[in-house]
Amino acid sequence: MESEFGDPAISTRDAIPPVIKGVPANKTIEIVSGDSVDVPLTVSDNETGNSGIKSFNGLLTANSSPITDSSVGSLSLTNTRNADKTISSRVRGTINKVGLFQYFLSAIDGSDNPGRETLQVRVNPSRPTVSNNLTEEGGMPSNITVTDIDPQATKVTVAVGTKTFTKPITAGTPSVTFTPTELGFENGLLPNNATVTAKVSAPGLFVSADTPFESAASEPVSITPETEKPVINYSFEVLDKTTNTWKPVPSTTNSDGNTDYSIYSGDELRVKTTVTDNSGKVKTVTFGDKISWKNDLFDFPAWGRSTGGTFRDTVTNASETAPYTGTSTVTMGENVVWAPNKTLTRQVNAVDGANNTSSTETFIIRHASLAVKNANLNPTEKATVNDFSHPTEPEKAALIANIKAAHGVDGRIKNVTINGDTATIQYKDDTTRTLKVADIAKPKSSNGYK
Repeated sequence: MESEFGDPAISTRDAIPPVIKGVPANKTIEIVSGDSVDVPLTVSDNETGNSGIKSFNGLLTANSSPITDSSVGSLSLTNTRNADKTISSRVRGTINKVGLFQYFLSAIDGSDNPGRETLQVRVNPSRPTVSNNLTEEGGMPSNITVTDIDPQATKVTVAVGTKTFTKPITAGTPSVTFTPTELGFENGLLPNNATVTAKVSAPGLFVSADTPFESAASEPVSITPETEKPVINYSFEVLDKTTNTWKPVPSTTNSDGNTDYSIYSGDELRVKTTVTDNSGKVKTVTFGDKISWKNDLFDFPAWGRSTGGTFRDTVTNASETAPYTGTSTVTMGENVVWAPNKTLTRQVNAVDGANNTSSTETFIIRHASLAVKNANLNPTEKATVNDFSHPTEPEKAALIANIKAAHGVDGRIKNVTINGDTATIQYKDDTTRTLKVADIAKPKSSNGYK
């Protein structure tokens, strides 16, 4: 060969290295342990003086050391030579271990110029599954189970709404269960509405333990609230001061089918409530009147104030085996003045953790008259009276003593007066009734007056 000027041309070797195309800009791909790799590449020489590609090879390493353990997996190149002296290739294979791997790529052109690239392969654990159907489990003490855990994983993290909890596990653990308490729900119940996801992390092969590899999050599972209402039972009782025992408050059924309880000034009363729920817990137990809820049975200071037996927004056990039992006690003022048709409308309400609300049938609390209640408490012991129309003071005292004795220890008598032939009993509720002296006395002689 001669130059333009006739001097012999001097041939120089091509010094431009081959170009490897197809490696991502960040030099990294991410896969899941056990997944296949398939990365298309093209290798070419420079366009001027193209000498072609003589060889194109790859080597899988971790931490700069070749991978020789077949259980880790392998990658290889599948090369196809093209007419334009380029090579079309694919990186194919499988990596079974979590970690950070390097696949070193080396191309040599016809002039023996080397071209190199490094494809970094980040292998993460496979994502787990939240296996529960959590529909209508909100407000329940239900556990959350995570399955399909990568056998290399050593930690499982569950997110429920904004709360997360991580549990260490032994590699090879196939499933893990989380209780609501473990997840940070101190009441032991799942939230009413939330999205649940899980992920796992595993140590990487030939990588510091301080650099765990994390899976993608599982498919989300939705928690929705359960819909079963609490079950309420109650009893309304009054203390029988004669026998010092609790007995049902006397009642009738009104025309609307509601229980109508009669209570009296001075009564010691209690409402015993039992509540159960399918969740095993309730958070509110109150009284109410269909308009508003009340912690106080009466909610009427003139009658008295009840204590105990109600609470709000405090999760409390209420299972079939350990039901919630509460007692509200109240003493109606002994001097509360009776008036016709003084009533309260009440019901017992309960709310569970999923905000399901139950109420008992409405019942009536009626302030009844002591005079009516005690209408039959008349003396059986008759005092001797000389003149039924004009008892003497000592005779009056005897008659009054017999009237009070007939009423027993709980007669709630305010005063007894005798005028002429009539005894008037005034009770502490200011109701009165009268008795004829002739009906509660006996004459001094069989033939009557003297």
